[in-house]
Amino acid sequence: HFHLGYVHEAVRRAGTDPSSADLVATLTELTVRTVVDAIAATGATFLAAAGGGCRNPMMLGGIRAGLPHTQVVLTDELGAPADEKEAIAFALIGWCTVHGVPATVASGTGARGARVLGSITPGARPLTLPAAVPGPLEALRLSSGSADPVRPPVELRPAVADDLDAITAVFLACWQESYADVLPPAALTGMTPASARALWARALAEPSGPVLVACDPQDGRLLGLTRYAVEGDLGWVHSLYVAPGTQGRGIGGTLLDDALAALRALGVRSAALWVFEANLPSLEFYRRRGWTPDGTRRTQPELADTPQIRLVRGLDGTAGR
Repeated sequence: HFHLGYVHEAVRRAGTDPSSADLVATLTELTVRTVVDAIAATGATFLAAAGGGCRNPMMLGGIRAGLPHTQVVLTDELGAPADEKEAIAFALIGWCTVHGVPATVASGTGARGARVLGSITPGARPLTLPAAVPGPLEALRLSSGSADPVRPPVELRPAVADDLDAITAVFLACWQESYADVLPPAALTGMTPASARALWARALAEPSGPVLVACDPQDGRLLGLTRYAVEGDLGWVHSLYVAPGTQGRGIGGTLLDDALAALRALGVRSAALWVFEANLPSLEFYRRRGWTPDGTRRTQPELADTPQIRLVRGLDGTAGR
């Protein structure tokens, strides 16, 4: 029965008055230890995480550190959006119930034993249930009904001059939200709408650095963009931005995959990109896709000398150059 009232009572009994930051840090560490202890006890070597907590880089990083012998990924990588775990779970529980399959696993849910969950209330017509499944479930496949169930329903195309306003809007939204805890205030406010528009006007006019955009197939709304180029024998991903309201749906991964495919078609065998060292969500995003630091670092005065690290990956299945 862990809820806000429980926390208040625990603080009262302890006779302390922790700051909000201390309280959040303590609850985060408590969650990490609870998950680590539960998973370690099973001996699991693979863990797929879902839910709001997996978007917390401190929490996910703590779980990975506490489970050094367990591969920890987000369910996004398996085609199951991490933010939709309740919808998926209840659909699965309902399927189990109508097929007479227990939906509790004592070792993983804390239940005392395996049992069929819920009850079924017939409607106006007679209810005919399907035959019971003879054994336990072994796999779950999620599909959107499309040929590729993992690839999000977006339209990818080269950017054109008329996209400038939409590109600028997505870029500024990402700059202010994604970099709020990464860049100092002066660097955040220094990127004005006028400077952002000028930046992307130059990018769109540069033939050696194509810009690829992802659009909503229904209304044409621009959802994300990436810019890539070939410099010498190395491919570069210079930019990758997805509108904050549509992040977590696989759009960024789709844009990145297509950019790498284009670089591969141009004959390069390795790619690189720069990422802010403190941008933990982006580091995690790239790590899951095979990018690794090569030890190169840089700072830029126009970005308040905020540390950046270079990530690389091979385009032929290797980790780097």
